[in-house]
Amino acid sequence: MPPAEASAGASAEPPSGASQPDGAQSGTTESQSQPAEAPAQPPAQAPAPRLVVVPGPKRSLGRAPLVIAVVGIVAALTAAGLLYLRNRAEPQMRTPEATVQEFLAAVFLAEDPQRVAEVVCTSWDPIDAIERTTGAVSPDVRVVWDGIGVVTTEPGRITVRARLGLREADEVRPSEMVQWRFTLVDQDGWRVCEARPLVG
Repeated sequence: MPPAEASAGASAEPPSGASQPDGAQSGTTESQSQPAEAPAQPPAQAPAPRLVVVPGPKRSLGRAPLVIAVVGIVAALTAAGLLYLRNRAEPQMRTPEATVQEFLAAVFLAEDPQRVAEVVCTSWDPIDAIERTTGAVSPDVRVVWDGIGVVTTEPGRITVRARLGLREADEVRPSEMVQWRFTLVDQDGWRVCEARPLVG
């Protein structure tokens, strides 16, 4: 019958304002009100403490650098002086040719007995060596030399020749060339024991 069908259909769907069972309503509300749980995060670490350097009071260096510099200079000068004295005390080891070269320079150019004493034999007085050697030439000439070379050699004894040029004051070149002979003996180094011109 039509009226019966109508009432049955109405009972199938409850009206919009009808209340639902407590269980269904509460389940829907709880599921909507609780948010999803967030993943666990590690606890935050406290920042490392910062070191604060407090500058101390500035100290004055005073005179320490100056004293160190002065001591260094004094030590250097002392070492140089000792080296000079040692070199002066030790005989100069010259070749025979260099010994004759130094002898001629000390006699004719410097006329220095102390300088001559370093290259003559111990038995030859330096002043006598200067007087005898310079006395063999005219006092008005200037002496130059070349051609120094060894002539004969013996154990501990050597003969050296040199050519001496004699130049007058108004001359540009030597007007006369004379051969000289020098006898050297080894006395802790070569030393001149005789110097004389060769005649003829």
